This record gives sequence, C-alpha cells and structure tokens, in this order.
Amino acid sequence: MQKSMLAVLVLLFALPACILVIEEDDEHDDYFHGHGWQLEVIFYHNRALTADDPYTITFQTDGRLEGRADCNGYNGTYEEPRAGALNIRQIRSIGKACGGPSLEDRYFEVLSSAVSYRVRDDNLIVTARNGDTLQFYKD
Repeated sequence: MQKSMLAVLVLLFALPACILVIEEDDEHDDYFHGHGWQLEVIFYHNRALTADDPYTITFQTDGRLEGRADCNGYNGTYEEPRAGALNIRQIRSIGKACGGPSLEDRYFEVLSSAVSYRVRDDNLIVTARNGDTLQFYKD
C-alpha cells in the first residue's frame, strides 16, 4: 500500500512538470513565427562570417517568409514538416547587385538548404544539410 501511494505521489508531481515542458515548446514555436530576426553570424564551411549590412528574416504564420539581404529585399515560402524541421522553398531576391563585397550568395546558399531550426532565448539558429548555420537574434 505504501508503494502504491508513493507511485501516485510521484505521478502527481511528475505530470505537471511534463505539461510545463510541452507548453514551453509551444511558446517557443509561436515565438518563431511573425517576429523579425536579424542575422548575427553565418557559420559557413567552419568559418564565422559577419555582415556589415543588415540581413533579416521574418517567418509568417501562413508559410511565407521575407527579409533583407544586404541592399536587397527577398521573399519565399517555407514548410515545417514537423516541430523543428524546416524546408525553405522559392527564395527570390528583389533588387539589384549591391556594391562591394557581399555575403548574399552564402546567406542564400545556407538558407535554401535549411533542414532545421531552433529558438533559444532571443536567438534563432537555422541549420543547413551540411551543418552550416545562420544565427539570428530577435529584431
């Protein structure tokens, strides 16, 4: 009888903890959508690259994305086949060639091969198939 009472007490305390974790994950997923993100660093082929010009992205709740890459705007579509998974589709740059050196090609290369994302605190990390990443902070 004491063992069954102990088991009930453990379940009573463990169950709310599991529910809180699920709610926290849902909150982070909502945080991903509809907020602007500013690029902090591109980890490209084991090198950290930073841009002087703004690189931004916003994932809309309807599967559209938009942002700025150097001096150009861009848009596209994305899918989330499961929690944390990401497929970017149809990225289209809207603009012209920017003067001077630019990370635009590398940025789009990593973004277009994205397979996952993770939101932690005020940071978004998008990871490509080859392990390259884009690290953003909340705009």
